[in-house]
Amino acid sequence: MSVKIALLGFGTVASGVPFLLKENREKIVQAAQSEIEVAKVLVKDDQEKARLLEAGNDFNFVTNIDEILSDKDITIVVELMGRIEPAKTFITRALEAGKHVVTANKDLLAVYGAELLEIAKAHNVALYYEAAVAGGIPILRTLVNSLASDKITRVLGVVNGTSNFMMTKMVTEGWSYEDAWQKPNDLASLKATQPMMWTGLMQPTRWLSLASLLLG
Repeated sequence: MSVKIALLGFGTVASGVPFLLKENREKIVQAAQSEIEVAKVLVKDDQEKARLLEAGNDFNFVTNIDEILSDKDITIVVELMGRIEPAKTFITRALEAGKHVVTANKDLLAVYGAELLEIAKAHNVALYYEAAVAGGIPILRTLVNSLASDKITRVLGVVNGTSNFMMTKMVTEGWSYEDAWQKPNDLASLKATQPMMWTGLMQPTRWLSLASLLLG
């Protein structure tokens, strides 16, 4: 038996999930005591579905969230769409349908995190969001599991990967700000987040999630 999951979205991050599940299969099976299977993937419309299939992506793409919510075999929904809507509606409905949810949506969590956690609690399911806050470290799991008995008064650090990259290059290799900023742009890692990066709005959403976890 395998654990069946559904992906909401199939952009840069979401499309990497199947690769990582395959690349780290043995380790994941050992930890989860089960295979993890991507059963369905929600995409925007039939045009996007056709484009992804033509590109060689062999997944069960669907365009209606109900095809995922009504599937009793799917126990976990992974939301990687970004933005607040329709992600909030889809996550809410998934939780209400009794499905666990994993999300990397920092904007949504900063505004509606407490509400969604209450919905999850009311339906006896889990809402996991470590990927939304310095997921590569990872910090949330450490705070919850290893530092649960400690009184945390302050948290300091860099919680944005691009900022971390830029400052490292500027400090250790003498790059100019312009060069350090241009490199991630060339790699297309900032395409969807440039406005938030420029205005500094991205980091507060992560700190809000951290503060919510630490202070309740």
